[in-house]
Amino acid sequence: MNNAIKVNYTDKLTYQEWESIHQALKEEKKAEKRYYTKQKVMGGILVACSILCPVLLQDFIAPLFLLPLGIGVMVTKDKVI
Repeated sequence: MNNAIKVNYTDKLTYQEWESIHQALKEEKKAEKRYYTKQKVMGGILVACSILCPVLLQDFIAPLFLLPLGIGVMVTKDKVI
């Protein structure tokens, strides 16, 4: 069984149309990269808070929740924030 799909393109793009589509795709990739960078920074902040809470506030319960949450946010490939 041959399940190959054949597509025939009859419309041709001008250079300006191609350029605008290409720029939009580049901007989308940049925005996604910025999003994941912000997400990793937020995860780092959660980890830092989990380390500083016992030292500054004498609270030992918060790190139990913040540390795994921060590490999870930093290493996941999903959008969580």
